[in-house]
Amino acid sequence: MPKRLKRWWSQSATGATHLTIRYGSKVLALSKDGKNAIQCQDGEIAGILAKVRDAVANGELDDHLKNVSQFGAKIAKSVPKSQV
Repeated sequence: MPKRLKRWWSQSATGATHLTIRYGSKVLALSKDGKNAIQCQDGEIAGILAKVRDAVANGELDDHLKNVSQFGAKIAKSVPKSQV
């Protein structure tokens, strides 16, 4: 069965493209004020994606990924044997 991919860009009325970076189904917040998209023009997309790739390789997004991966993590509760 083919996997459905979520769209990771949108286009504004002015023609600017907004790129989002995802970890699974969650969009990463790229700044402290909660912005989650990079605005670029069509000719800039390849350069911006290269910068994002370099940032990931250099570990610059590790904190963002850590925060997103912990969101919604379930905590396993131990059940006493008498209740099993």
